[in-house]
Amino acid sequence: MKNFYGPFEKLLASASTDMANLKAGIPTDKICKKCQAPMLKRIGKNGLFLGCSRYPECDHTEEPEQLEEPEDAPECPLCGATPMVLRKGQFGPFWACPNYPGCKGIRKADPRGIPVPADVALEEKCPTCASTS
Repeated sequence: MKNFYGPFEKLLASASTDMANLKAGIPTDKICKKCQAPMLKRIGKNGLFLGCSRYPECDHTEEPEQLEEPEDAPECPLCGATPMVLRKGQFGPFWACPNYPGCKGIRKADPRGIPVPADVALEEKCPTCASTS
């Protein structure tokens, strides 16, 4: 146990001072579309997102990277607007009306159609086999 906890305790102490706090937010160069305040990169229950630095006065949020819209994006079933915007929600991906909040039209999306970012290899060695891949 000492072999593990000694180095771990040092890493834990450095992590509390050196690591970025995504809950509090990391400043970005993006500007809030609602109030013109700087946006912060944050993490929530659905992953990373951009949130206004003036929260709770301004509750504007955005996806950190806009997903590319496929050419076959559907039209809104309520107002007929095209193309609908691909979003991720609590129950998976869905198409949302671009006129939201004026129009609340949504449509379920195929989860296989959402691009998933590739895994990023770490430079740490495996404690079992000493491999880095």
